[in-house]
Amino acid sequence: MQTIRPTPTKRHSRRSYFIFNKIFDTSHVFARVEHLKQPLEQPYEDPFRVIKHISDNVFLIDYKGKTTISTERLKPTYIEDTENEEPRTYSRLQVSSILPNVSSDLEE
Repeated sequence: MQTIRPTPTKRHSRRSYFIFNKIFDTSHVFARVEHLKQPLEQPYEDPFRVIKHISDNVFLIDYKGKTTISTERLKPTYIEDTENEEPRTYSRLQVSSILPNVSSDLEE
């Protein structure tokens, strides 16, 4: 009876959430919408610039006046650096249609 020990209790109150691996390397992040969404409304809002990583759970970003936000609401973005690129130019291709002469085949 003296060797019987109670089993360790579970911590049900602790929430675990998914964190993207690349979130600490990106310059911009998407912020998840927290209100009840309308049909066809996007789950994430515009990309916001990351100012500073305060800790593993909190970021300092440019977000509608609020600057600190939890990482559980963030998703990394991948934005191309277009400052050094030359503008792309496109030209139209000349398409010539080669169709058989149907009327000459019917006359024969």
